Amino acid sequence: MKSLLPVVSLFRPWPVVLVVLAYCVLLAALMAQTPLWLDEVLQLLGTSSADPARAVSWSAQNAGGVPLGYLVQWAFIHALGQSPLIARLPSALAGLLSVFVLLRICRAIALPRPSIALILFMILPLQLRYAVEARPYSLALLFTLLATEAVLRLRRDPRILYFVIYLSAATAALYTQPYSGFLLAAHVCWLMRENRALALKLSATLAVSLAAFAPWYLYAHNFWAEAVESSGVQFRCEPATLLMAVREISGGGYAVSIPLIILAVCGVVRGNLEAEHKRLLAAAVLVPPVCVLAADAWFGYFFAIRQLIFILPALVILAAEGSRLLIVQHRQLGTIALTLLLLAATAGNFRHIRTKGENWALAASVLKLATDSRACALVAPRAHLALYSHFQPGLASRTCLADLTRQPVVIAATSPYTTPSEARRLWQQLSDAGFESSYHTRAGGTNIYVLRRQTPGTLTRWPNDLGPLAANPGPLTVPLRTFAARSPILTSEANHVSQIIAVPRPLPRPHHAPCCSTVDGQRRYDSWNSPGSFPAGGTGRQSRDFQPDHGL
Repeated sequence: MKSLLPVVSLFRPWPVVLVVLAYCVLLAALMAQTPLWLDEVLQLLGTSSADPARAVSWSAQNAGGVPLGYLVQWAFIHALGQSPLIARLPSALAGLLSVFVLLRICRAIALPRPSIALILFMILPLQLRYAVEARPYSLALLFTLLATEAVLRLRRDPRILYFVIYLSAATAALYTQPYSGFLLAAHVCWLMRENRALALKLSATLAVSLAAFAPWYLYAHNFWAEAVESSGVQFRCEPATLLMAVREISGGGYAVSIPLIILAVCGVVRGNLEAEHKRLLAAAVLVPPVCVLAADAWFGYFFAIRQLIFILPALVILAAEGSRLLIVQHRQLGTIALTLLLLAATAGNFRHIRTKGENWALAASVLKLATDSRACALVAPRAHLALYSHFQPGLASRTCLADLTRQPVVIAATSPYTTPSEARRLWQQLSDAGFESSYHTRAGGTNIYVLRRQTPGTLTRWPNDLGPLAANPGPLTVPLRTFAARSPILTSEANHVSQIIAVPRPLPRPHHAPCCSTVDGQRRYDSWNSPGSFPAGGTGRQSRDFQPDHGL
C-alpha cells in the first residue's frame, strides 16, 4: 500500500495551488465549450436587452426570480460582449472566489486540513455545474459564504463592521437567490444556543435585510404565483423526493453522495473541531433542507436539488474532517476512501460534460439554413421560437403564417421541452393543411422536420427501404450545410458537399409525440413515447411557454 501514501501529499499547500490553477483552466474550458441550456437561454433573453430595466422586469417573470444576478450578467455582457463565455463569467468568478472564502472559513474554525475541504468543494459536480452556468446560484453561494465568515467573526468580536458586512452579504444573497435566506436562518439557530444576546442582534440585522427585500417581494410575488401556477408541476413530498435529495446532493449520484454524507457524519461525531463549530456546520446542513421543503409546500413549487446548494460548504468541511480522521486512524483505508470519492466525483463531472443535451445555437442555425429557401418555420409551441431567435434573430421573420394552404414547404420543429399535447396540435395542423410526408433530423436536442404538401403521383405509404427520396421523388430545395454534430443534417441533391441525407420518416401519428424525461428538472432529452408517459401531476417537467423554472 505504500504506493497510495503519496496521495496524502496532494493536500499540502503547493499541490493545492496547482489544483486551483487547474480548476481555473477547467472552468474556462467548460464555459467556452459546453452549449447553453434552457435556463441559461431564458436568463439571456432578459439580460441581452440594451435596457437594464428589461433585465429587472424579466427576472420577476420567473418563479422566485430576483434581479441582482440578472443585473450582474447584464453588466458583463454589455461591457465585454455577448457570448456563452461572457454570460457565464460571473458564475465562474463567483465559484473561484468561493474557494478562497471557504479557505478563510476553514482557518477561522481551525480545520486541521483545509486543503481537503477545498479540493472536495471544487470537484463536487453540483458546485462545478453551477460555477460554469449563466445562472445566479454560484453568486448566491458566494454571498452566503461571506455571511458565514462574518457570523464567525461576530462570534469572537461583535463589532459594528461585521454586522454591516453580514447585512450587506445577507441582502445581496436574498436579491440573488431567495432560498439562500434559509442558510442565514441556520446562523440564528446556531447563535441561539451559543450566545442568545448576539443571536437577537443578528436577528435584528436579518430583519433589516428582509425589510430591504420586501419591496421586491411585493412587486414580484404576483408574477411568481402566476409562474408557479402555469408551470403544470406541483409540490410533492414522498420517499422518492428524499431519495432524490440524497442522490443529487453532491450532483454525482449515490457513488459520491453516500460517502460524502458518511464522512460528514464522522466529522460531526468524532472530529476534532470545537463543539460550537460542529454545531454551526450541523445547523448549516440540517436547517436549510427543512426550510426548503416547507417553502416549496407553501408556494406549491417542485423540489429541486439546486435549492440546497448552499449547504455544500458545511457538508464538505465536515466530510474533510471525517476523511482526515480516517486517514489518521487508518492511513491506508482513509487514503483509499478519499481517493475513491475524488475519482467518483470526477467521473460524475465527466458524465455530465459528455451527456448530449441541448444546443439551442446549433438548432437555431439549422432552422435558419432550412428557411433560406421557400420554406417557413413552424415551432411548437410558438413561444419557443424566442429561444431560437435569440441566436438567429432572422428566424422571427421566417415563421409560417396562420394559413398554410399556400405554403409549399414547412420546417417544423419541436424543442426538448415541447409537451405531447403541443406536439399533437402541431401534427394535426400540418395534417389538416395537407402535409403528409417529412424528412427528420435532430440538432441540439431539437427535432426538425422538412414537410411538403402531398402532390398527385407521390406515394402516401412509406416503403421499407432507406432511400432518402424514395417516397417523395424530386429535388429537396432546402439547402443545409454540415455541422459538427453526430446527428445527420438535412441536405438535398443540389448540395455539392459530401453530407449525410436524413432518412425519411412518416409524419408522427396524432397519438404519438416527443416526450421528455427529467432529473431534478435540469436536463430533458427526447424519446418517442406515448403521451401517457406523463401522468397527470407527475414529476415530468412540462413547459409553460418558455418559463419552466427557474428562479427558485
